[in-house]
Amino acid sequence: MRIRSAAGDIEWNKGTTEELVEIIHQTIKALYDQGQIMQEIHMDGMVIREGFEDFVAKQAENERIKEIVIVSVEEKGLIQEIQSDMTAYLPKLLNALDSISELFYGQMTSDDWSYFTQLVDGIHWFMGAANALRHHLERQERPSPILDALTRFEDDAKRRVAELNEALEQKEYTAAGDQLKYEWPELLQPLRAALNAGGNA
Repeated sequence: MRIRSAAGDIEWNKGTTEELVEIIHQTIKALYDQGQIMQEIHMDGMVIREGFEDFVAKQAENERIKEIVIVSVEEKGLIQEIQSDMTAYLPKLLNALDSISELFYGQMTSDDWSYFTQLVDGIHWFMGAANALRHHLERQERPSPILDALTRFEDDAKRRVAELNEALEQKEYTAAGDQLKYEWPELLQPLRAALNAGGNA
């Protein structure tokens, strides 16, 4: 069996499945130390993005795996991609906050709740992207105008989500609408300015 990656090729012909999994983990770490971020693993053409350990163990026991390819990307390129995605998504998120917040000032219908659920999914995606971008920027070990804005956004966003959940649990829909319409845009604007300034990319 051959294990291929940007860190080099490894020939692995015998050993336990636990040893094979450990070799893959070590290779991913070696890539990480070289500024390469693992995106997915190809096992004889099958693409796996997470939870590869159980699959490797099962296939290895049956001696089915002939080649493992660990696909990675340069961290700097990944930073630029995440930043670009966030910058492009922010205007859409702000527009959605403005329009969907209005629904909370009237009688919410099932369609309205569906729109709100999509908005929440968008907020969570943006928060996850912000977390990933902050993590990668911190690894660069150099000043970034975006980093401080990301840190402030993450701290405040978690608090805003908790407050929004509490308002919804208490059926305080006007308060929920006010938060979406006024507080979230206020929270997002400094980060938007930092992203538009170019930051670390």
